[in-house]
Amino acid sequence: MRGIKTWFFNIFGGRRGPKVDEIWALTKQFHVTLQSQITKVEQTAPEPPPKTLERIRNITVVENKRLTWQDAYDIEQQLVHLYDEETLNVELSRRLLEAGCIAASQRLSVVQKLRGKCHSSR
Repeated sequence: MRGIKTWFFNIFGGRRGPKVDEIWALTKQFHVTLQSQITKVEQTAPEPPPKTLERIRNITVVENKRLTWQDAYDIEQQLVHLYDEETLNVELSRRLLEAGCIAASQRLSVVQKLRGKCHSSR
């Protein structure tokens, strides 16, 4: 239990983790980006709107609700079903590029750690 409390403190209030305001700023940015995607999808959606679009609207129209990262993630997952082929291809390419950058960054981090261990053992 102590490990969970430490993790939570580090993420949401500790010196080493991101601050809650930073996390909230990223969540708001996520929602702004999604809102533009929702607008695009709404312009091309058939009538009556697909159930997927109705689910997205239900998440975003709750008054006085502070939209969460989970809400944004749920919306993002639903939007995929509404993308036209071109948008889907762009999103897929973007995600693959992001994943490649993250993987490269993680590999670099591991290499740097290993180099540090090798140099410190001499």
